[in-house]
Amino acid sequence: MAKKPVTPKKTTKAVKPRAAAEPMKKTTSKKAPVKKAAPPAIKTSAAAAPSAPIGPAAPRRIPTSAEIRAQFLEFFEEQRHTIVPSDAVDPGGR
Repeated sequence: MAKKPVTPKKTTKAVKPRAAAEPMKKTTSKKAPVKKAAPPAIKTSAAAAPSAPIGPAAPRRIPTSAEIRAQFLEFFEEQRHTIVPSDAVDPGGR
């Protein structure tokens, strides 16, 4: 049984003319000015002061692929997964 070709339906929507923009109504009520509270004073003490000046962070060492693999295996072992030794992708070893 052959299917009839589907023709897209033409949709026509009635376009409404845009209404003229109405001017915004101004409110005449005046509000009392709001006083903002002053920020609290920052207390500094000798114990709270840092011992060294703040500067750029020390560069991190990039882990090796062996370290990343070990962390990966440790994580999944902690999640009670079974760790199996690696094997060749090609079972025949070709």
